[in-house]
Amino acid sequence: MDKGPKYGVLPKIVQNVSRPSFGTDRVAHTPPSEYDFRIMRRTLFAALCITTALVSLGAFSGPANAADLPKGMSIVPGHSLYYVTRDAYVRELPNNDAARIGQIMKGQRLTVAGKVVIPKSKGPNWLALKRPDGTVGYVFSAPLVAMIDGTLAAPLQGKLSEQGRPDCRYVVAFEGRTQIAGETQQTADYDIAFECAGKDADTPLTFNAGMFITELPFDDKRDVYQIKIDLWDMRVNGEDFLSITALYDPDAKRVNFDRVNDDKLRTPAMIPPETAADVPAALAGALHMTYAILPTSAWDQLASTPKPEPETPSAN
Repeated sequence: MDKGPKYGVLPKIVQNVSRPSFGTDRVAHTPPSEYDFRIMRRTLFAALCITTALVSLGAFSGPANAADLPKGMSIVPGHSLYYVTRDAYVRELPNNDAARIGQIMKGQRLTVAGKVVIPKSKGPNWLALKRPDGTVGYVFSAPLVAMIDGTLAAPLQGKLSEQGRPDCRYVVAFEGRTQIAGETQQTADYDIAFECAGKDADTPLTFNAGMFITELPFDDKRDVYQIKIDLWDMRVNGEDFLSITALYDPDAKRVNFDRVNDDKLRTPAMIPPETAADVPAALAGALHMTYAILPTSAWDQLASTPKPEPETPSAN
């Protein structure tokens, strides 16, 4: 086990920690000078989501018009949130010859009632939707991709503690969404404020990090979502920063460690999977993995990194 130096006691009150601009892209580091552009992009994407939400189909509780389905068919609950990858018709019954009663549009988010079970069918499934007027329609599942909602209704707070490591507290705040340029993929973005026990009991170790989770599957073959944590104060090769990646599997209710971008800044110990019943639990699990993977040298580097001075308000 990584023993490390002895750290002081974590203060009782978490101090306010200044949060730097979210300066990372999904592929490479985005210079802080592009921050304003990222904010505009998020704002435009949020407006698009609101526009598509106006035509989204309502949530559903209870069985859809199961009595109206052909004999042998039934509706079972399943994944409820989907992203529409191309325009498609909503039909009165789950078959391509049924009457068209509506349409879903590319880029729309849908909350569905359930999956239609068709005996002896081996192809893609039909999904049941409850329309705004209360009627139920059906859409072929091929144009839809299961997605997750990374929004946090309130900041996510937690504690981290292991032998040989400083006790830490964290606060995760949802910052918004980013649409990846040229791709369907989008991410939910977060800022993490850490406060950890320092070697000096009167001086806690405070730092910030960035995190995102992909809201569409990261793997083409299964519904797995990537979580990435960027430690801005942990420099790698003098240019980049340390990034830890985990994979969230909602069906298995589990988060698995995936990789770190510099093996010299990780412990050799195996990182076990974390149980995660929902997105907040998945984010917390990824944070625990990040905490557990950092060796003594990483904590020393974090403690020695100069912190920026607070900005002085302009006299104008």
